[in-house]
Amino acid sequence: MSTQTRDKNEAIIFDIAIVGAGLAGSLSAHLLSESGYKVCVIEKGRGSGGRASSKKIADDISCDLGAPFIYAHQPESKEILEKLVKENIAAPWKQCSKPEAQAFVGVPKMSAITRHWLNQSTFITETRVHHIEQVHSDNNQPTWLLRDDKYQKVVHAKKIIITAPAPQAAMILATHADLAVLLLRANQASKTYQSQWAMWLEASSCDLNALIEFNQATYCSHDKR
Repeated sequence: MSTQTRDKNEAIIFDIAIVGAGLAGSLSAHLLSESGYKVCVIEKGRGSGGRASSKKIADDISCDLGAPFIYAHQPESKEILEKLVKENIAAPWKQCSKPEAQAFVGVPKMSAITRHWLNQSTFITETRVHHIEQVHSDNNQPTWLLRDDKYQKVVHAKKIIITAPAPQAAMILATHADLAVLLLRANQASKTYQSQWAMWLEASSCDLNALIEFNQATYCSHDKR
């Protein structure tokens, strides 16, 4: 993973710019990079993971802030995650697995998965994409210019993939008049969008091998994205 400043990337035209470094954005970057595309991933947060991110609590302690595991229902998904197991990036979680779906967890934390998938991409952090416009390069080929929330240039790309949550995607799509259909779809998806909830608990050591199921009344904090 190449984490760079925006200034170094202004003159580069990427094949694909991906907005959002969660599971969807990171996996997209991995598959496209493996296919030979020059990919840039732009993330508003300080690191990758999105709803499967982790937070460092101390030098040797971290806390997962979202998805505790990933279910693989389809053979293609299972193949991708089993490859991570062979590379010691993920491990199967038998207690959470179902007959129709295998559960996988990141090693040593969930964000290890997205960091691994971003290895071959240029990764720009702490940058919120706010505006997109179509421009023409020196050879008169149309490209996309992505700008941040201060209207500063971030990158140029031939194609854009937006994997941010629906409300954020709608805000970006609303900045270009030719994307009305996509904007409509994003607004429709926003109606069923739900915030992510997470909490950190500290307890004495226990030898029980159990998974606690929380209901909505148990949640104590949330992340509005």
